[in-house]
Amino acid sequence: MNWIIHPIDIMNSKGIIVIFAVVIVVAAVAVVALTMNGGSNQSNNNAPEPEKFDPTEKTVDLGGVVKVFGNVNGDSVIDNTDLEYLKQIVDGKQAKTEFSDVNQDGKVDNSDVTQLQDMLNRKDGTVVFYIGGDDTVAKVEWPLNTFVVLTNSPQLMAVAVGLSYPGILAYTKEDQVVFKSFEGAKVIADGGLSDFENLTSNGIPDAVLVKETTELTDDLKLIYDKAGIDIIRTASLDGFESSSSALTIGYLVNKETQSQKYCKWCSDFLNDVSTKVASIKKEDRHTALIMYGAKAVGGTTGSGQPYNEALEAAGAISIADFENYRTLTADNKDWLLNYHNEYFIRIYTMGYSIDDAARTTVYNKYAQLVDQTDAYKAGHYCVIDFTLPQTLRIAYIAEFMYPEVFGAGYGDSWHQKLLDLEGIDYKVNGQFLWTPEKAAA
Repeated sequence: MNWIIHPIDIMNSKGIIVIFAVVIVVAAVAVVALTMNGGSNQSNNNAPEPEKFDPTEKTVDLGGVVKVFGNVNGDSVIDNTDLEYLKQIVDGKQAKTEFSDVNQDGKVDNSDVTQLQDMLNRKDGTVVFYIGGDDTVAKVEWPLNTFVVLTNSPQLMAVAVGLSYPGILAYTKEDQVVFKSFEGAKVIADGGLSDFENLTSNGIPDAVLVKETTELTDDLKLIYDKAGIDIIRTASLDGFESSSSALTIGYLVNKETQSQKYCKWCSDFLNDVSTKVASIKKEDRHTALIMYGAKAVGGTTGSGQPYNEALEAAGAISIADFENYRTLTADNKDWLLNYHNEYFIRIYTMGYSIDDAARTTVYNKYAQLVDQTDAYKAGHYCVIDFTLPQTLRIAYIAEFMYPEVFGAGYGDSWHQKLLDLEGIDYKVNGQFLWTPEKAAA
């Protein structure tokens, strides 16, 4: 039997102890094996076959997938059943699965079994491979105890999985309600990953949480690698992928229970909204366009795609026929008149602490860009607060466009459930969907 000690063990400051422990385990296994086989190296042909696990028969449905190499049987709970299934793959009794190459060396063998056992033991120094929010394979090295979080959406993900101060060293987007659990951490300017000095000004974190599109050049990667800082990309803008991203991150940062609660909320909501949308006849679906960021009207690809997907999940028909996005300004808005959409949705970051007057100011500011459109003239223009997770924005879009199907307060109802789950002391009462009626009040 060949036993491989992972290089991380050797590099560990306690490497001698780790290696010694492995030797003892190997010796113990050898003694047990000899005893069971009557002192010989022949296998016991009368030994019962181990129970086989079918990865298609999930015992747990969390509404998402733990995209960690080690989730061997695909049920999104990494436990001993994955270890047993992995052993059967190594023995040739089961086929390889998506996440069975635990150490990502291109093959599935006993080294993967060792790696997964280390993961089950939460062993310090273990390198864990996973699929990040940008759909590429990434890795972290345990333990992950301290974090910096950049921008609104990754911060919402951090809250969703249960990260808080003192684990959060620094963050960029203040809100005394939704990010109250970060109090005590340093608020830093949002200079992105390129501002390494600013990002580490309150201490060197174990990892930085960023959105899926954050740029990381090879030179920057080298800097962060040398500092021992892992970069974790969240799928925080996508209303559907955020569930899997939360489960994955929750596992990586040892917050599985909270991340599972969040994903259950996501699953329940998405099932409910899809059922209601399915009841709307095709001929009764409304056309729509959506604006986000710096006056960008969402297109069919790139950064605009998640916003259009939210529209469609809410039952709208997106009529954007351009890629990525098109900018809308006071001097460049006539092109919008070529589109005769029934509804126009503006997504804008305001926050939990802003007052009604400020919300109306935002509403009127962007109304000037769309006030000649069919949607605005029909009273079908609204502003939805960007502070929300993307999944929740679907609820407010659906409520605004189809009040007869979803009912008044639909978005607030699901919003309140999420806040209660996250332990945030706040009551939602119409603040996050600003309509013509509210702007005129």
